[in-house]
Amino acid sequence: MIRKALLYTGLIVSTLLYTSCIQASHDRVMGQAGVYIGNLHTHTTGSDDGKNTYREMVDEAIRLGYDFLVITDHHSISLDTRFRCANEKDILCVIGEEISTDEVHILAIDIKNAIPYGTSAQETIDRIHAQGGIAIAAHLNDPKYGTDWTYLDQLKDIDAYEYTPILGQEWYDAILFRQGTPVVLDSDAHSTEALKNVANSCTLEELSIEGLKQAIKKGMCTVYFP
Repeated sequence: MIRKALLYTGLIVSTLLYTSCIQASHDRVMGQAGVYIGNLHTHTTGSDDGKNTYREMVDEAIRLGYDFLVITDHHSISLDTRFRCANEKDILCVIGEEISTDEVHILAIDIKNAIPYGTSAQETIDRIHAQGGIAIAAHLNDPKYGTDWTYLDQLKDIDAYEYTPILGQEWYDAILFRQGTPVVLDSDAHSTEALKNVANSCTLEELSIEGLKQAIKKGMCTVYFP
C-alpha cells in the first residue's frame, strides 16, 4: 500500500512539473535534472513490420522535440541501432528490444545483446536484468494481445507495465494500482507518423540512460501528446 501511494504521488509530482514547464522553452542538457519527453517503444525497419529506417525514426523524434528514444525492434538489435544509437548528439538514444515470450511481450530497455524470443516471461526478465537493463510488460490493455493478469501477477521483478492511454482512463487506473507497479505510456511506433500519437513525459534526476531507467522504475513518467 505504501509503495502504491508513493508511486501515485510520484506520478502527480511528475505531471505538475511537466505542466509548469510546458510553456517554457525546452533546453536539452545531458546530465541535467528536469522533465524530458520521449518514446520508449520504437520500431524501425529492423523489425519485419517496421515502416521507416533507423535514421528516419531518430530524425523524426528529434523534429518532434523528443529528448530520448528507445529503439525496440522485434527480437533483434539492428546494425544501425548497435553502432549509431550511442553516438547520437541531438537525442538520448537507448538500445532496446521487444521480445515475444510464451505469455506476454516484454520490452528490454538498455541491453547490449539481443535476447532470444519464445522462452518464458520470467526467464526473459531475468536475462534483461542480467545485462543491467529494465523489463517492461508491453501493451497490456491492447485487445489485440489480451492480458492474463493471473499470470502477470506471478512475475517477479517486472519493472513497469505499459499502457495505451487512448483506450480509457479506467485501464490506466487499474494498471497503476496493480501491485504498485510503475506505468509507462505506449506508442509502439512502427512509423514516423506513429511517433506523433503519444509519448512519455518523465521527471529525470539527470538526462542519461541511468536517469531514464530510474525514472521508469520510480513511476516518474506520465502521458504526453505531441
